[in-house]
Amino acid sequence: AHYIRDTLAQRTAALHQFWKTYHHRFYDHNFHGRDWSALRDKYLQRLTSVDTHDEFAVLLQMMVGELDASHTEVSPASSGITTQSTPHLGFTLDTSHHGIGLKIKYVPLRAPGAFEKTRLKAGEFILSIDGRKVSSTETLYQFLNSKGTRFTEFLVNDKPNEKGARKVRYKLLTSSEWQKLRYNGHVSDLQQRVEKSSKGRVGYLHISAMSSTDQARFEREAYEYILGKDAMIFDVRFNRGGNISDTLIDWLERKPHGIYKSRDREPEIAPSRAWEKPIIVLMNEHSYSNGEMFPYAMRQRKLAQLVGMPTPGYVIWTSSFSLTDGTKARIPGRGVFRMDGTNMENQGEKPDVQIWVTPEEWLEGKDPQLDQALKLLEPQPATATP
Repeated sequence: AHYIRDTLAQRTAALHQFWKTYHHRFYDHNFHGRDWSALRDKYLQRLTSVDTHDEFAVLLQMMVGELDASHTEVSPASSGITTQSTPHLGFTLDTSHHGIGLKIKYVPLRAPGAFEKTRLKAGEFILSIDGRKVSSTETLYQFLNSKGTRFTEFLVNDKPNEKGARKVRYKLLTSSEWQKLRYNGHVSDLQQRVEKSSKGRVGYLHISAMSSTDQARFEREAYEYILGKDAMIFDVRFNRGGNISDTLIDWLERKPHGIYKSRDREPEIAPSRAWEKPIIVLMNEHSYSNGEMFPYAMRQRKLAQLVGMPTPGYVIWTSSFSLTDGTKARIPGRGVFRMDGTNMENQGEKPDVQIWVTPEEWLEGKDPQLDQALKLLEPQPATATP
């Protein structure tokens, strides 16, 4: 059967559906002071200039963008075209090297190149990949795209020539596998830095997002890291948001009600996961949504000091819906307000101690925000009694 699709009529219907959904469900009935009906008419006139799914999504994004609200992303309908993904080599490159081979800069913990039989070291050179000579002056993406994540052979040496080189063979990584390795390696480095700097007094826990998975990880690791500690640092920098901040606050507000004792074990506070010692929350301009609500609530409940940078004010409760043409969108359904009535949307949380990490400090691996948190948690000298 043959049919003719009237894409203009389809997108007109989808735009009306988009407008109506926001008309009935957007959290602020005043639409942040904008005339929502006028915006519908304005963007209906521009539909004739739209040719693709991507352009239609951009048009809707511009339309809802005039409301000046967060969590309003629009994703285009699927084009049916699949794209190739580039596997990752499993290490980072030293971009200061120019010439023959690729110079390895960093191999994360538990990466394929971190094990004895497939060991790769920082400073070594990759001279060829599956028999193809490589150099720092070429782009490898198309070559790597054809490989997927199957086994790949590297010719490796401690100098940029083949004399004495060895072969290393392992499976390449997906992008998500690589990101997880980098993240876990970075967090491990920060934990070790805190442990060493505080001589074991302070515990450190990073919370990357606010999902149920992150909650399970928090409850598991917090119990491990608080044992024997005099203070804790909870780091929500680069937190992607979610919906578990209230649960975490409940966990951290627990108060001891007794002590459990047995004849052959140390006394144990009940409940065992109660915490009444100092806490610093690290936050920055990349802490989003529920990752902003958490530091606010910690300070509001007088549980912590906040160190870092003001958050962006990307704070609202949202849900998703689909349009008739397959376009997907998000809509803010509930606002988040502080106890004094101020809207957290577009008004992020400010730290008690504001410190910016410069690009130069970031590239050098320095962390003045973490250093300040550790300084604030240093033991205070006892005050002499007159």
